[in-house]
Amino acid sequence: MKFIESFFQSRDYRPDVDGLRAFAVLAVMLFHAWPGQFGFGIFGVDVFFVISGYLITKIILKDIARGDFSLKKFYQRRILRILPPLVFILFACLAAGFFLLTAGEYARLGANARAGAFFGGNFFLMAEAGYFDVASSLKPLLHLWSLGIEEQFYIVYPFLLLLAARYSTTLFVIALLGGLSLLAGPQISARLFGDDGVARYYSPLVRAFDLCAGALVAICAQNRRGYPKNGALFAFPGLMLLVVSCLVIDSSKPWPSWLTLLPVGGIALLIWAGPLNSINRLLFANRPAVFVGLISYELYLWHWPLLSFANILAGGQEHVAGLAKAALLFAAIALAFLLFYYFGLPIRRKYRESKIMSLALLAVLAAAGLCGHFVLKADGLPARLERPAALKGWEAPIVRADMARAAQYFPKWREYTDGANQPALEDSPGELDIALLGDSHAQQLYAGLREALEGEKKIGVFPVSGQAPFMDVATMTENFGNYRKNGWRLMNEAYRTVLDNPNIKTVILAHNPDCSMNDALDPHNPADRDGRAIMERAMRESLAALQKAGKNVILVLDNPALDFDPASLEPRPISLLDRAGKMEREKAEASPARLWYNALCEKMAAEFANVRLADLFEAFCDEKSCVAYKDGQPLYWDRGHLTLEGSRLAARYLLGKLGMERM
Repeated sequence: MKFIESFFQSRDYRPDVDGLRAFAVLAVMLFHAWPGQFGFGIFGVDVFFVISGYLITKIILKDIARGDFSLKKFYQRRILRILPPLVFILFACLAAGFFLLTAGEYARLGANARAGAFFGGNFFLMAEAGYFDVASSLKPLLHLWSLGIEEQFYIVYPFLLLLAARYSTTLFVIALLGGLSLLAGPQISARLFGDDGVARYYSPLVRAFDLCAGALVAICAQNRRGYPKNGALFAFPGLMLLVVSCLVIDSSKPWPSWLTLLPVGGIALLIWAGPLNSINRLLFANRPAVFVGLISYELYLWHWPLLSFANILAGGQEHVAGLAKAALLFAAIALAFLLFYYFGLPIRRKYRESKIMSLALLAVLAAAGLCGHFVLKADGLPARLERPAALKGWEAPIVRADMARAAQYFPKWREYTDGANQPALEDSPGELDIALLGDSHAQQLYAGLREALEGEKKIGVFPVSGQAPFMDVATMTENFGNYRKNGWRLMNEAYRTVLDNPNIKTVILAHNPDCSMNDALDPHNPADRDGRAIMERAMRESLAALQKAGKNVILVLDNPALDFDPASLEPRPISLLDRAGKMEREKAEASPARLWYNALCEKMAAEFANVRLADLFEAFCDEKSCVAYKDGQPLYWDRGHLTLEGSRLAARYLLGKLGMERM
């Protein structure tokens, strides 16, 4: 740790601030490795933002006071600090992905690399979010969203600070900006980016509050020409706020929220307390804390890709052993030190005044972004693999043609639900014999049934994202509400189409019960919060309407949900794991949502003579286990959705078990 001494000897250096950085990055690392045990780490990024706002504002104000502030010099310093480690990580991840990832995974990595290279990762993640989006833990460059927010802020911030300093209104302007971010940021973000937790989490308008909080500390310190003499009076409550934050904050709560005031206030007080008080010196200015703080940026960049690649290869975060996670975090510390000491720091010191190096780094960053773009446009370079990726049902050419046919009859669908959940019709609505209604778990059955029926019966599917296949009930509205709030209207339209068509004799209702067990609303009576009673009422009224119209109804009991990501079974250029591709049937059947929904369906089947049940467990499971692969073909493309081959297996079961070909 000898190199640390050179920092301690620097004028105006605050080792305690680097210690606070160490706290932030360690909290984030623990949260990412063990989110259930260290949920408080979700506020680690907020701590980084507060520190960044403080340090950047302190530097700018100091230069303005000396009369030598230069935008060129400011951005050059940012380039030399941020870009060397960033471009290294981007190329390292793209190189690792070439050897370790499937085509779909590599294409997603390319998209994230492109967005991260141009500091738009947060906006990309907002646009990417949806029901079919993969888990965050399976995106090796997801963590670049925070870097994107920081750099977006600093595109505008220096100009704002210069203007405010000219009119001696710096404190007022930054306080106003921070207050607007806290009070109105979520509402403005909802209007601009969508009213859901994803937009709130990644919005720069919401996160600006953190940066402004740190900036206010720097402004106050400059105005009073120093920090309070008795800093412990501020450090102690600041420390207590951090302790309380660790106790009351976890990832199950919406974030950011009013609780953000706790860690942000705590860090602001600790910084304001100054470097000389005993609390800061003892806890944050010690050598180990400073060491971690100095490499915190590189450590932040390294730790997440290591964990994420492990999650991908193991089939999910929960399948990576605790000892392996710990080893990866220690490896991240070693790699971060090497990247900092032998790469980032030398460039920063040697080329501090070099315009050419800044331009070269920008060019290399752009090259990394273009490499990501190429990987995305090349569909993840599938030629690297032994066989092509498994097709999703809607990717089959015949299904795409059926979707194009349906679009002219149901134009509202594309507006009100996500792109994959679109109607598909074998013929015009009036010529259909069978209708398939529900969410994506209905849509996934269409390709197999369409193929198996061989034109003897004409089928159409009416899928709505996260929507239960019943009238006048809205389900899965808590997330991605921007395109789910009108899902019930689409389902009502599907019912009108079915009920008004005497040719349709059979109606298949399929649904993922996880979408409705704890999230079902009556759109005509939103004050009613008894979701299970609402679902039972909607199911009974819908089945009664179908019975009155003379329809035969098949209630599909959902296929097993896997406890691992089936992509881990796909062939890779280098395969590090050998999975069996099975899960215990008993574990799959124990799903609370399945037990609740199946019991409700059984109750309805006993009430209505025209209703029969079809349990897809019979197609995918034997007495002991449920399979994700059969005859060398993948049956799933994520934990719950079927591939085209899985759809074919389900269709064979439905036709054989229920004799639908005779309907």
